[in-house]
Amino acid sequence: MIDTHQHLIEAGRFRYPWLADVPELRGNFDLARYRSDSTGTDIDASIFIEVDVAEQDQAAEAQFFCGLAEDSATGIAAVVAGCRPEADGFAEHLERIRHDKLVGLRRILHVVPDSISQSEQFRHNVASLADHDLTFDLCVRADQLPLALEVIAAAPQTTFILDHCANPPAIDAEGWQAWCEGIARCADFANVSCKLSGLGGHLDTGLGPILEQISTRFGWDRLMFGGDWPVCLLADTSISCWADSVRALLSDQPEERQRAFFSGNAARIYGLR
Repeated sequence: MIDTHQHLIEAGRFRYPWLADVPELRGNFDLARYRSDSTGTDIDASIFIEVDVAEQDQAAEAQFFCGLAEDSATGIAAVVAGCRPEADGFAEHLERIRHDKLVGLRRILHVVPDSISQSEQFRHNVASLADHDLTFDLCVRADQLPLALEVIAAAPQTTFILDHCANPPAIDAEGWQAWCEGIARCADFANVSCKLSGLGGHLDTGLGPILEQISTRFGWDRLMFGGDWPVCLLADTSISCWADSVRALLSDQPEERQRAFFSGNAARIYGLR
């Protein structure tokens, strides 16, 4: 089982400006703690996803976790690093963090002005990732799906992974319909996959309708499991509870689909080596 959305917070090593407003996640949430919390989940490999460190620490974060991934005993199979596609020096940043264990990049878009992703430079740089065989994780709110679609359309050769199913609204009929339409449009692009992660707040309202939508639109060969630890703790959801809930949700699916969802698709889409 591959956890495609693992965050590790090394508070003594890197700066995390956003944690000033999230006291629950201050301190170290490191590999040892992740292993302890994920005991019994059948997770035997993970993909480290950048944790929005200070821009000056992005290269160091990527280098540190790529270094950890060199040791198979860590279970970290690959790294998705932070970046600023809208900024000058993007190519130089890619060169600094180049590593066999680097498989993709991410720029969190739901915490910045929408104009960030609308610049020609941003879209050109995201499109250039295809030349480096690197993916791009799209982290957006449901209402930002139109923006995500513009980025996707501008980079037809880049492999995109939609984090957290684009955060569907929990209780909002109008918002739900808009999300469904946005998901359908994203799925029309064959270079876009979807990650079932970061939805601990939906355990009470039900994950079934979300899975039905994404499996219908993307098919079972473009879906992946992600734990979103330790951010999942903010929804009072442990990674073991999340993994159990998702396993139960897929329990009636053929074994082949379950294998693809929990490991095979991740290995193929992220190009794990």
